[in-house]
Amino acid sequence: MWQPLGIVQPVQVPQEPSTNSSDEEGDLLLTASQIEELTLDLVAVRSVNGTPGEAAVVDLIASRLEGMRTARRDLRLHLIRSAHDPLARPTLVAHSPGTGPTGVLLMGHIDTVGTEDYLELEELATRPRELTARAAQGALGEEMATAARSGEWLFGRGVLDMKSGVAAALGAFLDLAETQPAGNLLFAATPDEEGASYGVTALNEWLPDYLASEGIALGAVLNTDYTTGRPGDGGAMHAYAGSTGKLLPAVYVQGVPSHAAEPERGLDPNAVVAAITGEVAYSEELCDGSGAETAPPPVTLLQRDAKPFYDVQSARSAGAYYSLFHRQRTPHEQMERFVAQVRRGVENFAARTRGLGLQGVRVLSFEELRAEADGAPIPDVQGLDVREGARRIVAALVEQAFPDQPIVVAYFAAPLIPSVESAPWAAQAVETAIRTEGVDYRLHRHYPYISDLSFLAASPDWDDPGFAANYPLAATGAERQLPPRLQLAPLMLGPYGFGAHQRVERVLRRHAFEVLPRLVHRAARELLSAQPTGKTTGR
Repeated sequence: MWQPLGIVQPVQVPQEPSTNSSDEEGDLLLTASQIEELTLDLVAVRSVNGTPGEAAVVDLIASRLEGMRTARRDLRLHLIRSAHDPLARPTLVAHSPGTGPTGVLLMGHIDTVGTEDYLELEELATRPRELTARAAQGALGEEMATAARSGEWLFGRGVLDMKSGVAAALGAFLDLAETQPAGNLLFAATPDEEGASYGVTALNEWLPDYLASEGIALGAVLNTDYTTGRPGDGGAMHAYAGSTGKLLPAVYVQGVPSHAAEPERGLDPNAVVAAITGEVAYSEELCDGSGAETAPPPVTLLQRDAKPFYDVQSARSAGAYYSLFHRQRTPHEQMERFVAQVRRGVENFAARTRGLGLQGVRVLSFEELRAEADGAPIPDVQGLDVREGARRIVAALVEQAFPDQPIVVAYFAAPLIPSVESAPWAAQAVETAIRTEGVDYRLHRHYPYISDLSFLAASPDWDDPGFAANYPLAATGAERQLPPRLQLAPLMLGPYGFGAHQRVERVLRRHAFEVLPRLVHRAARELLSAQPTGKTTGR
């Protein structure tokens, strides 16, 4: 039974996967070796986020699905684009119509991070077999050499995050479309997950109207993004009935410039930011959750001052951005805790430097800054990166409300990524699939990394006024985040490996190419049969 709080008890697994399948749920149309070859083909297309390769890999998948039209003439393919994506990258949606209104969406993203980290091996980053052979010779260190020689692992950019997951989902979709269980089957390949999530935005913009026109009540989305080991898990695999949320709190510190030989006449904002970082980074107070479901602590993602060049004068302003994951707390609650940590850092700094006779440094949230700025105009930041736009709005209001005074402002520097959870019926369906397949899995409440699932499900975070009040771009009226039109039960069941976004990225071959496609296939069937009658899609 799915437990809304905590983790499902582990399922003990035989040494080999279950082969006890009915004729209807036997071997997939694509064999494990074919899933592996499809993964290699997808990885061979260098689809780094923001490059033409994103469209190229979508075209590759579309061409494979086009080949099905002779067998399934009612298979429908759509290339859609978000109206907001400046690069107009395509998202592929495939629909295999079925009997009845229920539906399930299988999806995965096709973009990757860059390959520069491979250094002298960069040309092999998208040629996994060659890279794995070089790894076996020690090119990635002795530990990776041992892994590569075992034959159990495949190395390369995107093999884990997440082109093997896309291949598994596509293989399951092809088989389900051929055998066609009751219900509608959809598959989506999205770009830009590693950036601004314009691919899933395209789904939210286009799919609800399409579903309505087809009379489909889409109940669940199963993403096949990567999974990895967790401390103390004994080698178990992991599935997730939801996804963690992420905030990007930031600080802007206005100091008082001074000559380096006269520090007592000013206030170095870099020193203040450093003191704040000392309190915020790795803070347990900011970790949301409990036990095995505790979110990771915050770390610093960027920290710098605004000086354009070196000289012997201290900077006028400095700032920092921090990652902050949340699961149960609201964005407003996390902001309150963040502000408390910022104040503690400033107080510690003031106590340490009291001998310099510095003025007291106030700490305000952006909401408090706006109140003190008393209607000061918001600058035009159109065309800027959201983080830079937010910083410039804060800087402008500080200049107007506190000219030449030291001040610290805490705010959110990027759009909301909400925390989402599945309905119990969907989590139970995935657990049933896992138990039937006979694999050692543990089902958790939240995928521990940010994912596109956050933009496909309902979340109370969208109704939290504390986020918008502390997000500077919301004050412009030009950027207003809206709840997703698609409000599905979010689930994650993906390939297993280690080193995503690193040069040692590798995927466990047998799990990715043999076990996972069967699990996705079975989970989709369970979700179609378990979806409550009358379940509707959208608002």
